[in-house]
Amino acid sequence: MVKEKIRIWMLIYSIIFALLSVGFVQSNMRMNYHVLFVAWSIILYFLVTVGNFCYTWHYSNDLISKSWKIVFILFVLHFIIAGIIDGLFSADLREAGIVFNTVTWLLSVILFFPSFRANYLLAYRKDNGTGIAGTGNPRTNG
Repeated sequence: MVKEKIRIWMLIYSIIFALLSVGFVQSNMRMNYHVLFVAWSIILYFLVTVGNFCYTWHYSNDLISKSWKIVFILFVLHFIIAGIIDGLFSADLREAGIVFNTVTWLLSVILFFPSFRANYLLAYRKDNGTGIAGTGNPRTNG
């Protein structure tokens, strides 16, 4: 097995994302969203955080790759659905106006982009038989 350095920037991001995920779920609970939606959010944020840490430490195998094909799609769907639900049911967002909501949506995409990328790469990138997911470039594998 080839040993690679951890991605420090992704480690910092993953820790921050995990902490923010707790806040996102608490916000959903404060807004009295349905218990199934909150439970779904908890499970999905947990899986995405696990994916972030797997990517951080270059850890991947066939089970993770197959599982994350589903997790990634669910993550993207959840992101879109949560944005729609927040827009429809959050009194703060309804009163804020279209410009604020558009800026909020764009900032959310920027905030979540590293997680989208990491979890996508876990699902769809080949590891060239090393057990470590590379970037897909066969010359550098990382």
